[in-house]
Amino acid sequence: MMKKSFMVFAIISLFGILHIGILHAKSYWGQSNSYYKPNFYGQNSYQNSYYDDQYNAQADYDSAYNLYKRGNLEAALPIFARLCEQDNYIACLSAGIVQGKLLDSLDSDKRFSRSERKRKKAEYYNAMMAFYTKACNGGNYDACNNLAFYEHSTKAEREKEKKEEENARIENNRAMELYAKSCKAGNKEACQNLGVIYSGNLEDKNGQSTNLMQAQNYYGRSCNMGDNVACFNLGVLRYNYAKTTSDYAQAIHYFNQACGGDYPAACLNLGIIYERGVTQDVNEDVANAMQYYTKACYLQNADACTYLAKLANKRKKMQ
Repeated sequence: MMKKSFMVFAIISLFGILHIGILHAKSYWGQSNSYYKPNFYGQNSYQNSYYDDQYNAQADYDSAYNLYKRGNLEAALPIFARLCEQDNYIACLSAGIVQGKLLDSLDSDKRFSRSERKRKKAEYYNAMMAFYTKACNGGNYDACNNLAFYEHSTKAEREKEKKEEENARIENNRAMELYAKSCKAGNKEACQNLGVIYSGNLEDKNGQSTNLMQAQNYYGRSCNMGDNVACFNLGVLRYNYAKTTSDYAQAIHYFNQACGGDYPAACLNLGIIYERGVTQDVNEDVANAMQYYTKACYLQNADACTYLAKLANKRKKMQ
């Protein structure tokens, strides 16, 4: 529910340039103090653990290596990363390699939207480069080679992305100016579109409060002008970012407005909310949930029909 990246002139395979194999040899551990002293790197995204002796560190490296060989990259990465935090530069190199493979896999990962994939690519690239940088600074020259390759080979792409982002920002600002002018003149679609733009910026934690306030403001204007989609979107924001009982009550109010205008998703959400419980009377809540599911189903919302059938069956068993 609601809570509900200079071209490479020579035609050479990437694998022919990078040291992409993870080393599996005990002789790489060297002196124990090269990895015992904790040295946190970057954002310390991975859970830290301390190692009392060489055996434990080697055992963990072996464990991560075996996971890597089996293709379980997501399980291998945090182990290599923890060892890297202990200044083990072979582990830093290995973490960079694994992170790079995860970066490459994003293009075929259907779990993420285009915007999410772009954000994760930047996140994974930065993490990979951080691992290689630490390994290189620690004297691992395979890591220096990989670091140089990525900095060189992705330069044009990074510059292109930076330019595209700047152009998009300029175009976005221009669009917002025009939408604001149209909204002020009473165009409900323009107000709704401004709400959508501000809602799309809610992942920015630094500006979340301002974006939320502006999104609610413009959805509210459009809703007051009779736009059922805006009423629904305002209900979603009120519910998802609720801090008080009053916020939940307002969410129900705006969902009711949209449902009254035959917007099926709003009716569905009301059914879910009431099924979870709104009043102190269970029978009343169930009756309201059935009513909203029925309307949403009538308006051809397939999910509502499924919820309706399940609730009806549950209700029958309770009688």
